[in-house]
Amino acid sequence: MSEIWELANVVISSGGEFRLFHKGTSMMPLLRQGKDSVVLVAPNDIKKNDILLFKRANGQFVMHRAIKIKKNEYIMCGDNQYEHERGIKKENILAKVKGIYRGDVYFETDNTEYQKYVKRKLPVRRAKIRFLYFIGINKRA
Repeated sequence: MSEIWELANVVISSGGEFRLFHKGTSMMPLLRQGKDSVVLVAPNDIKKNDILLFKRANGQFVMHRAIKIKKNEYIMCGDNQYEHERGIKKENILAKVKGIYRGDVYFETDNTEYQKYVKRKLPVRRAKIRFLYFIGINKRA
């Protein structure tokens, strides 16, 4: 990802958009590895529920959802996870997801159907993941 980020950063920092095919399962079922991709833009005007690309202190690139924004901290969590990641600072955030290609179909994150998913279905999904983990059926994603 470091090599890709060098190019993506040039495009994004000049006001452009960069399409990225992600890896991992932490944002399932919204983002499916090998099938879906995201359009990244500069991380301006970040709001709760935005999907952000950030870099951890250990150098790992991660794409998760901002579930809470405090004065000097972003609290992040993947849609397929229940544990919150704290301590993410503004300077760790590299890009914001503007849109998603679900296969060949593109939609932006301000789309009405997407917003319904975030507000109605996502909280139910997280509760189910937490429940399954605590009863020992689901392992950490």
